[in-house]
Amino acid sequence: MPVTILAPLAALLYLAATALQLLHIFQQRKQINRAVVGLAVAALLCHAGVAWQAIFEGGGVELGFYKVSALFFLTINIVCIGSLARRPLQNLLVVLFPLSALAVLVSTYAPDSAPIRTDLPPGILLHIGSSILAYAVAASWLTRGAAATGRGARALLGWIAERRAVRAEAAERFDAPAPLR
Repeated sequence: MPVTILAPLAALLYLAATALQLLHIFQQRKQINRAVVGLAVAALLCHAGVAWQAIFEGGGVELGFYKVSALFFLTINIVCIGSLARRPLQNLLVVLFPLSALAVLVSTYAPDSAPIRTDLPPGILLHIGSSILAYAVAASWLTRGAAATGRGARALLGWIAERRAVRAEAAERFDAPAPLR
């Protein structure tokens, strides 16, 4: 199947899974729905096809920024979907899936940002692949605790409220008239 069909299909599947997951979040369901997982797996398959065809293009390897970002999001999504059986990561999917849809579309339709390389030895390619995998796993592990519990969002909102209170108090002090003698 051509990339020009797979990329929009993957993006639509990611966005449909996001919409369905948001619906389940607003309905306050605790478990992930099988339809979300089914849409996510279908999107991952399309995404994998797009990433493979984009990186291994023209008899060489194209490791441009946009192509690698699509591969990075594919790896993170595989790790997160695989981890759903053990941990509740549903909130993280709402952020990852739209970004993945954007990465797939940009990697397909954006101009190339690096030349196609045919002279890379297998060791360098293995190093690049393992680095992408390690970074994706580390990113998903770092964000999953905050996404699963909501502590990250609550902490950020608490910090913003505290900063506003401090600024309002400082403005009140400086705007007060000087005491009369």
